[in-house]
Amino acid sequence: MKDPKLETTLRDWAKDMVSRYEWLTVRFEYNEDRHRYLVSYYPVSRIDESDVFCLEASEFEDSINIKYLDNAPLFCDEERLFRLSSRAETISKPKWFDSFRSLPLPLITFIGGSMETRIDKSKINEYALAA
Repeated sequence: MKDPKLETTLRDWAKDMVSRYEWLTVRFEYNEDRHRYLVSYYPVSRIDESDVFCLEASEFEDSINIKYLDNAPLFCDEERLFRLSSRAETISKPKWFDSFRSLPLPLITFIGGSMETRIDKSKINEYALAA
């Protein structure tokens, strides 16, 4: 049976993890056939490189398993044990987040009391427009 409290716990935990591991994507949904939540982490290449993430995820999974016993969610990496539907909730760093990176500042030098500004012209027009 769908459990709103467990769903909120999964969502809050996933948001917290994604805020600390910006490369992480967590997808989950309630599966009517299995009568439980299914949770999958991505990408496995980064997961395998992060012992700290693996430890935190294991601790969370253990605590959920103890609390919910037979109704505990199933966890895996990149849907290796199950397939999520297109309706699964996806939590990841927003794509627009990358657009807020700061642009390099122009190089400013002071010469004899006047200010000279040199702009790195290699960075101008980095973006192409599509019609």
